[in-house]
Amino acid sequence: MTGPNKYVFIGREPNGGRQYAMKADLTTAKIDTICQINISPELQTWMPNTGEMAYSGKHHSIAFAYKLHPFIEIFDTYGNIINFERIGEDTFDPKTLEEADFDGLNSLHTVDVTYTTDYIYVMYWGFKYADSQQSKPTIIKLDWGGNIIARYSDLTGPLYRIAAKNDSTLIGWNGKEFVLLTL
Repeated sequence: MTGPNKYVFIGREPNGGRQYAMKADLTTAKIDTICQINISPELQTWMPNTGEMAYSGKHHSIAFAYKLHPFIEIFDTYGNIINFERIGEDTFDPKTLEEADFDGLNSLHTVDVTYTTDYIYVMYWGFKYADSQQSKPTIIKLDWGGNIIARYSDLTGPLYRIAAKNDSTLIGWNGKEFVLLTL
């Protein structure tokens, strides 16, 4: 939500088409495209461009973290790129798009995103879902300019979801229970 009756969201074209960051104003019943979400001109469809999105009203910025690619893209509400930050190594195999479970065949990069007024927190895996029980993620803290502030890799076990309580505390879900993460 960007204001009363105003929202940002991801919209997709049908039949495996492209995806876009969009904004809606419910008072005027108007929906506009902000920008297309795609990692490269060669990968236009939504499937290789899935990910997590967060919005900052204070900074009027949107963060999109790609699930299958090690990048976080920060842009304003007009679609202007603020930063395109690499957070890991490329692992995506485009040949897997022919498979129904292509995301299971690739390492997952950003699995979840949460945010506060001043920071974005990205849960970075860098491993396949099949390895998630025995692997530990890294939490990456960025400012809304897309600059990496810190990486927290000293987590005690697996995590599947995160939520920000404040700038120094996250709540995580490890598949069995909630855990408090003090950064």
